[in-house]
Amino acid sequence: MSILNQMERDFLNIPQVKTALNLTDIRRGQRNVDNAQKRKFEHSMALSVHVVNAYAWFNSDEGKLAFDEQGLSWTTEDFSKKVFGWGKSYFHKVRRCGSLDPRVIAAFNRKCDEAGDQAMRTIANLDKFGRDIDLSELPEDATEEQVTEAIEQAVEETDVETRTEQVDTISTFTMKVDGASNVSWRLDANGGQHTTNSRAEILSAIATMQNLIGAADSNHQL
Repeated sequence: MSILNQMERDFLNIPQVKTALNLTDIRRGQRNVDNAQKRKFEHSMALSVHVVNAYAWFNSDEGKLAFDEQGLSWTTEDFSKKVFGWGKSYFHKVRRCGSLDPRVIAAFNRKCDEAGDQAMRTIANLDKFGRDIDLSELPEDATEEQVTEAIEQAVEETDVETRTEQVDTISTFTMKVDGASNVSWRLDANGGQHTTNSRAEILSAIATMQNLIGAADSNHQL
């Protein structure tokens, strides 16, 4: 969503201003850039699966034997450059992204959607996002439900980088309702509202929360 206030939105909607600024062409160009960036990211993620598998083979006994039989000795840097044409740093970013839990990747994409045209939907940004999610406190025998809950909690506390300077968050609201889509809304210090939900979905979630608070209050749980 835009961070423009109502006066600014009205100004940019004046026909003469829209024409002078070529806003229609600008918006079309921005959509094309965003779509291209998203497609590039999707292709990179598809490739990341092959990177993970190739690197596993490279380090396996079978892979080492194949190299030895040909009298070759490659470092990881050699492998990344000669097979993929990448530097070692970027290679490991792609590899780590390919190993991420699908729920983390889905959360990253959702947060990029919330950020709109300012989102940096890139391998480097996903890699940072994934490394910022700390699940080290989970016990080794954690159940799938515990892992999912921990990921969801960590995701809510982790932001994606955008093209603009970081703007402080003033308020967030998140609710998961059985049988309905997750609702997430964020207000930043510039008055910008960030969400992928409709106004009706947000108001419905708020009403549900108010009902829950009312029920808890009547039962002296608050």
